[in-house]
Formats: sequence, structure tokens, C-alpha cells
Amino acid sequence: MALTERLLERWQTLVLGEIGRARERVRKLRRKHPGASPDEIAVRLIRTKQYIATAGGAVSGLFGAVTLPADFAFVTYLEVALILEIATVFGATLKTPRAQREVLEVLEYARGAKSSLVATTLTRIAGSAVRRLAGKLPARAIPLVAAPVSAAMHRRALGRVGETAVRFYGTMNKLPRPAQPH
Repeated sequence: MALTERLLERWQTLVLGEIGRARERVRKLRRKHPGASPDEIAVRLIRTKQYIATAGGAVSGLFGAVTLPADFAFVTYLEVALILEIATVFGATLKTPRAQREVLEVLEYARGAKSSLVATTLTRIAGSAVRRLAGKLPARAIPLVAAPVSAAMHRRALGRVGETAVRFYGTMNKLPRPAQPH
């Protein structure tokens, strides 16, 4: 099995495992705010993930470059969870391989890609990780500088991912549904 196929398989396992948790988080938020529109629920989800990412970035920044791999994994997990939650809010079906590739594409677009080819998406995300980690190294040398810088970067990253997911899934939700055969 090729590396890309194995990565895609692991990706699908991650997404399938997170779908139930995303549904539960959205269900709780809807119970807490019964009159909220999907856009309002999405904003609440984005703000919550930004708060978590900001706190995580501040803590990881205090420990310097040693925490970079764990920090990247943490932020990527939050980004994927946020995309799945927003997709759930807008009623997207997430269990098909195509839908799981769309989640990957939303993540890629949020990270600045101009176009997407799913076969290379995982490679691009890994490259993005290396660039993000390398960009943090100078700041990580001084923990008191790294903590607020890392916190701000994480907050901005989660905001971009959330906005991209709302644009994608919110638009998909507004498109007319194809007629069902009788």
C-alpha cells in the first residue's frame, strides 16, 4: 500500500472517530441556545475553539521548541474538530469518503492553498506543518515572547479554519437539493 493511501486511510479513521463527538458538541450547543441560527452556532463553535487554541498556544509557548510537534498536532486536531462541527451544524453528511476528502480540502484551503488535489493534500499539510514549525523556532527560543505569539497564531489559525468551513458548508446548505427519484 502506498504512503498516500495509508495516510488517507488514517485520515478517514480520524474523521469517522470524531464525527460522533462533533454531533454531541453541536447537540449540546443547540440545547443551550435553542433559537440560534446555524451561523450563530458556528460562531460560538469558532470562538470556543479559538479560546482553547489560544490557551494551548500560550502554554506550549512557555516550554519553547520542545513542544512544537505536540503543539502542531493539537492545533490540527482542533481545526479538524471545528470543521466537522461546522459541517454538522449545516447538515452535511460526513461518513462518505468524498465528504471526508472535502473536510481535508477545507483544511487545506484554510491554510492558504489555491487549489486542491486530494492525492497531494496530506503531503501539502505535512509541508505546511514544517513551515509553521520552522516559523515558530525563532520565537520559541525566548519563552516569554513565544507564549503570546503562539497564542495569537493559534487564535488566527482557528478563525481562518472556521470561516472557511462556514463559507463551504453554509453555501452547500443553501444550494437546492436534487430531486429524489420516486
